[in-house]
Parts: sequence; C-alpha cells; structure tokens
Amino acid sequence: MLLFNTNQTMAKLQRAFTWSDFDHVAIVIKSEVIKDDIFLLEAVNTGVRIIRWSNIKEFVGKDNYFK
Repeated sequence: MLLFNTNQTMAKLQRAFTWSDFDHVAIVIKSEVIKDDIFLLEAVNTGVRIIRWSNIKEFVGKDNYFK
C-alpha cells in the first residue's frame, strides 16, 4: 500500500478536514502473468485505474514522486 501527501489545493483541504497526513492511497500489485513488472491500483475521480510502476513518472510528473 502506498500513501500519498500531494500539494493540490483540494488535497490539502481534505487532509485538514480529516486530520490526516495523507490524501490518497494506492495498492501495489505484482502480476503472476506478466513477470518482472508491478502495478498500482488506485481510485481516481474518473473511476479505478491500474498503471504499470514503470510508467508512474508519466502520470505523477517526473519531479513529483519518491524513490
């Protein structure tokens, strides 16, 4: 499980309202079918998405992720 603390205004309001340090969560999944790759499963405003870990920089922004 990954917990996120983002810099978006609505996320900051959500954290303040819920008294939480985090505003988003994702689950890390290792595929049994596609070897040597892992995925993130997360709920977003348009539904649920699954993305490859190797593509995470494209979705988050190259300077906005943790290693």
